[in-house]
Amino acid sequence: MGAELARLSYGDMKEIHAEMTRLEGSIPKAVGVSYIDHVAVAVERVRDLVPLYRDLLGGTFVDAGDDLLKNFRFVQFCYPGGFKIELIEPLSKDSFVRRFLDRRGPGMHHILIQVKDIESAIEVAEQAGFRVVDKSLRPHGWNEAFLHPKSTSGVLIEFGQYKRRPSDPQGEWKFPYTLEEVLDGVLGGPKT
Repeated sequence: MGAELARLSYGDMKEIHAEMTRLEGSIPKAVGVSYIDHVAVAVERVRDLVPLYRDLLGGTFVDAGDDLLKNFRFVQFCYPGGFKIELIEPLSKDSFVRRFLDRRGPGMHHILIQVKDIESAIEVAEQAGFRVVDKSLRPHGWNEAFLHPKSTSGVLIEFGQYKRRPSDPQGEWKFPYTLEEVLDGVLGGPKT
């Protein structure tokens, strides 16, 4: 190979360089993954799955939320290595989780991938031909966008990025309620 390169003229080398530069522009850029945060599993009732995800598998309860606009609750369990499983349940018949369960039954709903720059990730994904839906972008706080499962072989992929304000507290954050308090409705949703 070295002898073959030595026989190339300067003009040949310029042509090769120009072709490599042209091809480099056609190679899709990566979206800038920071880490895979969690896999979300849609369930009828989180309380019924606690014996599996907390007790049998050894997950530590780390976070939860009741989204009263979208009518769902999420509960996250963390496992060795920092990987999380998020259980999502419907809080009403109008919830997207309810529609998902009615169509597909319990199972994996989405994968959340934390990205370094969500606007860039969206642009790269769209340029690569993926359908980006449900964008929620803000200057501060939680930002998300989803890759439609029809463009990803059936998997709903969520890009997420938390944009901190300079005034946001630094350091480790600890969820202020117990799992039992969350399931009993302390965050505003019904007891489930």
